[in-house]
Amino acid sequence: MLADPLLDMVNARPGHQTVIITGRGCHRDILDLADTVSELRPVKHAFDVGVKAQMGIDY
Repeated sequence: MLADPLLDMVNARPGHQTVIITGRGCHRDILDLADTVSELRPVKHAFDVGVKAQMGIDY
């Protein structure tokens, strides 16, 4: 993904509009523009030992 067109789009949006971008390997300019950046990575999960998905927790 090219950073410049995305930065232009984000900067041109209405001020009340929220933009959520997902994916990996985000360009530094996009990270700098963002208010919030999260990195999700599993450390340990019940799925790994055979526990099935639970309503209200996993979906």
